[in-house]
Amino acid sequence: MPQHEEHCVHSEKRYGVRGDDIHAWMDEPARVSGASHRNYRHDLRGLPTAIRMFGKKYGAEMVQDIYLDHLRADSDENRKREQESGLKPRLWSRLEDDFLYRKFLELSDGLLAAALQTRSIGEIRRRRKQLGLIRPRIIKRTKAEPRIQRVVLRLQRGQKIFGDIEVTGGNKDIDFGHFTYKGAPVNSLKPRNLERVWGHKSFGYAANFSGNHCFYFSNIFSYITLKFVRFSYRLEKGKWIPVQFTI
Repeated sequence: MPQHEEHCVHSEKRYGVRGDDIHAWMDEPARVSGASHRNYRHDLRGLPTAIRMFGKKYGAEMVQDIYLDHLRADSDENRKREQESGLKPRLWSRLEDDFLYRKFLELSDGLLAAALQTRSIGEIRRRRKQLGLIRPRIIKRTKAEPRIQRVVLRLQRGQKIFGDIEVTGGNKDIDFGHFTYKGAPVNSLKPRNLERVWGHKSFGYAANFSGNHCFYFSNIFSYITLKFVRFSYRLEKGKWIPVQFTI
């Protein structure tokens, strides 16, 4: 595994500071537990503590960058040793899959790899694909259209997707539609045909286009009452992924 000085030199090259105290704190358990010290302070659970301890000196963002670089360096070295030893790729455990499912919406693939330590970004992406975990792109609403929400999923032709919509508030009704697009600004696009959804709707279809599929939710007909929408989706062999918003 990288030594203390290697971590510090790397941090200095990237950020202009060595971060000696951060790296020393992360590896401090080695005095007691030896090589198994990476079971401590070497996942995302230790990051908030590191920010509290060193944030005033470096700033929270730099502490996070140095901390995550340390994790990646250790993980990369560990994977390199496994490859050189001829070990077969390690199967994903149920706990790893559960963590991936719970955290993939809030963490980037890089942060997921850092948290799981022995998994590369490439492994994370392949596993997400196997599990059908597609990140949605939530289009930011504009002042001109505050009661319209667009949710984009990038699908491959032939993929089967299932959706479930639940509406609460007011008369529990919204307008819903779907369209595909390529290069046009998505905020300028609307479905040709909208349907009124009252309370609940489920749907499923096979994507006939590889690219951006936009799901369109509108409450512009209601001038006063806001609606709360829970939109859940899944691929044919994937888990349900919920997205919630108010329009």
